[in-house]
Amino acid sequence: MGVRAIKDEQDVYTSYQVIISNIGKKPLNNTIVYFDESDKKFQNIAVINPGEEISVSPPPDASTDHVKVTADYGLNITKQYSTEFRIPGLRIK
Repeated sequence: MGVRAIKDEQDVYTSYQVIISNIGKKPLNNTIVYFDESDKKFQNIAVINPGEEISVSPPPDASTDHVKVTADYGLNITKQYSTEFRIPGLRIK
């Protein structure tokens, strides 16, 4: 499982996005994205198939410091939101 927590700063606003990728050969089941420490703000994704990438955004009142993603098989990843390097007209990941 790959996780990217992206902070996209624009002139007028800042948006946040979490991208979860299944880089394995088996489906990821019961993937849960936790947007705050209390685990009250979360999103459940039933299945992410091999090679599939899912994008979710935190609710407006969620923490924008970091995100935790868990899935079956004991997978548990915590990432801080970060800004991607930008060149006008080109986005590098």
